[in-house]
Amino acid sequence: FIEDLEKNLKIKAQEIYYFKKDEIIVTNGFTEINIDNKFTIKSEDITFEKNFGRLSSNQKSFITDEAGNILESESFKFQLKDETIKAKNVVLRDNEGNTSFLENFMGNMNSKVFYGKDIKINFDKKIFGNKNNDPRLYGNSIQSDQNYSKISKGVFTTCKKNDSCPPWKIQAEEVVHDKKKKIINYKNAWLQIYDKPVIYFPKFFHPDPTVKRQSGFLIPNI
Repeated sequence: FIEDLEKNLKIKAQEIYYFKKDEIIVTNGFTEINIDNKFTIKSEDITFEKNFGRLSSNQKSFITDEAGNILESESFKFQLKDETIKAKNVVLRDNEGNTSFLENFMGNMNSKVFYGKDIKINFDKKIFGNKNNDPRLYGNSIQSDQNYSKISKGVFTTCKKNDSCPPWKIQAEEVVHDKKKKIINYKNAWLQIYDKPVIYFPKFFHPDPTVKRQSGFLIPNI
């Protein structure tokens, strides 16, 4: 066990090595790190570069914030000073039951601003009252903060996942999720039925999946 009062860091691990000359701490085996009582990291074989204020690991890792949101990654680098993180093959699980997958992730854990590529968001299956549905939003890239998420080349559907194309989906040049108004806005969108474009919308919106009842566009039902 090591406690760094300067960085407000507590490290618990099976084995800890301290290289005093280079000011580097390396853990071996399962490791749990508490950062300022705001974040908890659970991983293996973590390197802490004290001079750079940087934590990193090339092992599967779980980072949990005080709200209960979890970031799972294949590898990560965490800067303590500005609370930024870069990670590969990320799974984000928020405290509302939604799950996002990103190949590349860069974000600020404090401000909740992040960027990513190859985004896949799976909303909570129960939100439409039908657990057989699979509401999801995919896209090429994402920019997100506490108020908005902007996704390029987005595709939204609630159809159950299978090996063939979904019965319906909305594909758009840009998809913006307004988190406060709970609205999903589309730019240059097509409603597609079995991959066939049916209706074009220059601009279009509908309630996000957390809204159970609201007037507007009805979800297509085959």
